[in-house]
Amino acid sequence: MLPVTVHCADHASGARVSVQHEDELPDEQVQDVEQAAETLYGFIHARFILTNRGLSRMLDKFQNAEFGMCPRVYCEAQVCLPVGLSDQPGDATVRATQWPALGLLCCRTR
Repeated sequence: MLPVTVHCADHASGARVSVQHEDELPDEQVQDVEQAAETLYGFIHARFILTNRGLSRMLDKFQNAEFGMCPRVYCEAQVCLPVGLSDQPGDATVRATQWPALGLLCCRTR
C-alpha cells in the first residue's frame, strides 16, 4: 500500500536516515525523493499521534500551550489545538482551534 501512496517510497524511507547516495540520483529524482520523504514522515507522524505515547505527548504540548492561544478577546487566551482538515497529503493545511469558539484559525504561538 505504501509504495502506491508514496512515490519513491523505497528511496524515501532511507532519505531521512542518510543522504549519502544523493549524488547517485538525477536532480529531478532527488526532488521526488525529498517530497516522498516528507509525505512518508507525515504518515508516520499521523500514526504515532494515535498511539498512547503520541496522545500523551500531545496532551503535554496542549497543557503547555505549545500550539498557541486564541487571539480573540472573548476567548480569554484559551489554549489551541491543531486540527487537520484532510487526511490526504497536500490537500489542506493544519489549522488551530480552541474549544469554546470551535473556529478554525491560525493561533499565535509563544
